[in-house]
Amino acid sequence: MKFCVFLGSSSGCDVQYAAAARKLGNHLALSGIGLVYGGASIGLMGELAQSCTDAGGEVIGIIPERIAEIEMKAEFISELIYVDSLAEREELMFQYSNGFIAIPGGVGTLEEIFTVSTWNALKYHDKPLGMLNTNRYYDGLLDFLKFQSEQGFVSQNWIDSLIVDERVTRLVERMVRACSSDDQDAESNPRRRAASSAQIWWFRHVHSKTFVVPGAGLEPARKSLRGILSPLRLPISPPGQVDLPLQ
Repeated sequence: MKFCVFLGSSSGCDVQYAAAARKLGNHLALSGIGLVYGGASIGLMGELAQSCTDAGGEVIGIIPERIAEIEMKAEFISELIYVDSLAEREELMFQYSNGFIAIPGGVGTLEEIFTVSTWNALKYHDKPLGMLNTNRYYDGLLDFLKFQSEQGFVSQNWIDSLIVDERVTRLVERMVRACSSDDQDAESNPRRRAASSAQIWWFRHVHSKTFVVPGAGLEPARKSLRGILSPLRLPISPPGQVDLPLQ
């Protein structure tokens, strides 16, 4: 099992944030849960990755090459994956992870929260999203979501599905239970099982020549591609990439 953690590459102005990041990294490692994150070695990202590594945990960092030097890539972790864009980073984070945890961070963290939340709202996945509410950091966001729900723009059911806790150990325990419950539901429901296997089938245009098909279920995705690309007589190249004859 792996959890993707969204968090800042800054440390914030309260020492509680760094302490919470270190505690989370340590607890994930001791619980045998892999860590997936943004790949930086500075700020809360660095605190999280270093503490997880020091405790013997598996740490996978995913970072765009363009910002690898800006955010000082973490070369001490188990695996560092370079990508070409923030969009590719999010896609790989999704593929590698069973669930997501947000701890304090900036606008990038908020963007990641709402990206996976949008995919959830559109029924692309049902992986749990947790928030480590250190120093009541996310109270303002949760109040705004409640207001949005009252105004008819956000589902209260989705808000209720968020796993919010101020304690690291309790949050991780709740996340593990949510993942186990989802796995059992998928096994008992053939349609859910198929969706879980294929994960997200969507195509994103990168480098102006390649469409990438993310998702663990590559074979269903390849079948989906055949129906789209056969009339164009374009080959399907593993791992789910198709070269397009663009000008």
